[in-house]
Order: sequence, then structure tokens, then C-alpha cells
Amino acid sequence: MADFRMQIFNSDGSEAESCGNGLRCLARFIADIRGESAASYKIWMHDQIVEAFVEKEKISIALNNPRDLKLHVQQDVHFIDTGVPHAVVFVADVQKIDLNQEGKALRSHPCFGPKGSNVNFASLQSDGSISVRTFERGVEGETLACGTGAAAVAAIAAQIYNCSGPIRTRFSGGDLEISFSDEGLKLAGPAVRVFEGTFDF
Repeated sequence: MADFRMQIFNSDGSEAESCGNGLRCLARFIADIRGESAASYKIWMHDQIVEAFVEKEKISIALNNPRDLKLHVQQDVHFIDTGVPHAVVFVADVQKIDLNQEGKALRSHPCFGPKGSNVNFASLQSDGSISVRTFERGVEGETLACGTGAAAVAAIAAQIYNCSGPIRTRFSGGDLEISFSDEGLKLAGPAVRVFEGTFDF
């Protein structure tokens, strides 16, 4: 039984199956409304229930076990579903990738079926962290950070490079940490309120 339910619609109007950072932001919002600095909530999104944990500014999500792991679906392209389908490609330097061109080409590749896939380009760093850029389905462009993408990159890195958690993923919008357990992946990072407003109906 879930405590809350969330739906997210992409900018093209399609509904997202999951959103790691969106779930973390909802948990932050709920905790702020309730005045709780430490709490946990079960949130139903699409076809799954995940648990969110609030520890002051740190918000983490216990993602379910990844599905459909497929290594080398096309040369250096790997695939995994972390609540949302993700392609992962490791490159020498993510900043040198033409994300709009290369991400768009992979996003709708026939091997990912009619719905396509998010596409993550990732680079291993000397300190053990991973730099990531994500071309997101439904947005049809780059997003500043992607929680389920971070989880996908970490899960593939564990398979390909024997990386062990926690793994720090670095996006232009901030860092996210992925840890592993028998139950699945845990996505953690800060979440802070940046503005507030009112709707007139």
C-alpha cells in the first residue's frame, strides 16, 4: 500500500514510467509540508511502488531491481531498465559528444522497440566517479540530471568495470550517489526548495 501517488508528464505530453529525481523532489515537498526532517514514504508511480527516505537535506529512493540487462546490444551500447529504459555508452570524454545528434540517433534505434530508450553517455573518472550526460525520451534533448539514468550507468559500470558502490555520478546539474543491495539500487542526493508559488484556478 502506498502513502502517495505521483504522475509525471514529459514536455511532449507522454507519461513517464518513473523519475528518480522527481520522486526525490516529491519526498522533499512532503517532508517540508509535514515539517519532518527524517521520514520515509511509499510512493506509487505508474506500475511500481518505491520507498523514499528523508534525512535532512539528503533524499534517497530505494529503486526496484533493474530489469532486462543486455550488454553489447550494439557494439559498445548496453541496455537496462531501472524503472525507465536506458541505453548506456561509455566514452572517453562525455563533453566531446554531440549529444543531440548521437543521443537522438540511439534513442529511437529499432533494438529498443517502438517506445525507444533514454540514452546516457558516461566517462569513468580517476577518482572513481562517473561523469554522465543524458538524452531523455519525451524531452527529446539533454536534461541536467537523471536519477534513473544515474542508476542505469552505475549498474552497467558494475557489470562492465566491476565497480562497487557507492558510485558517485556527476551531471551538470549536480551529483547523485548510487549504492547496491540485494533488494535493488538506492539513489541518493540533495533536494532543496528553490522557489514556491500559487496557482489560480
